[in-house]
Amino acid sequence: MIRFHSCLQDGGNGTGVISSDPMFVDSANGDYRLLPASPCFEAGNAGQASGVSMKDLDGRPRIEGLDVDMGCYEAHSLAHDPASASRVGAASPGGPFDILRINGSTGGALRRLSVPVGSASSVEMLQPPHLASPAKFVIFGFLGEADINSSVTVPLGIGPMSFEPSPMVPPFFQWLFFTYTDNYNPANAQFVGSTPTPWNSGLGPAIPSPLTVSFQGVIEEAPGLFSATNAIVFAVE
Repeated sequence: MIRFHSCLQDGGNGTGVISSDPMFVDSANGDYRLLPASPCFEAGNAGQASGVSMKDLDGRPRIEGLDVDMGCYEAHSLAHDPASASRVGAASPGGPFDILRINGSTGGALRRLSVPVGSASSVEMLQPPHLASPAKFVIFGFLGEADINSSVTVPLGIGPMSFEPSPMVPPFFQWLFFTYTDNYNPANAQFVGSTPTPWNSGLGPAIPSPLTVSFQGVIEEAPGLFSATNAIVFAVE
């Protein structure tokens, strides 16, 4: 049988066929969504997909990014977007470094951290290991789970980020976007104050109801040189 644009662990012949682990999120428990490193990500054929369905099994658009994904789910999450990756210390040995953490976690492969309703949590910005002195930073938030379609190119040489970081991208009044903390411009409106790295917010108030927030920061690596940190989706469920 000739196959097209398929992922077959036992091999096979045909156009676009790959023989590899598809890297599902949790196949043992029925979650066949793709991990960010999956070889099936954007490896399908958009022409074939348009003849079958324009929605995946979650009811979301079938094609995101440059091409359709293999399998029954399209990758929509922040983790699949290269804009969610840290660029802090990218030119240094061992870099880039994931320095934004929530409850001590960067969110793992899915860049996602879930906690139960009623939990108190803390946000942390580590000292970049390649810098000799503390660095100033800003942490932005997005109410909801940022996905591939939320990424934007930010001015000042920062480059791509997972969502529009208010107030750096106009319009400046954006109710979905907010500044969580900003020690670079401490006079700006923000939820909590901070000091240069290393910094920890300490435990915040318990969140009494379900809430999802995406976080990503910008840090000053050198005078006038800014880089985006890793992004994290924080879900209270």
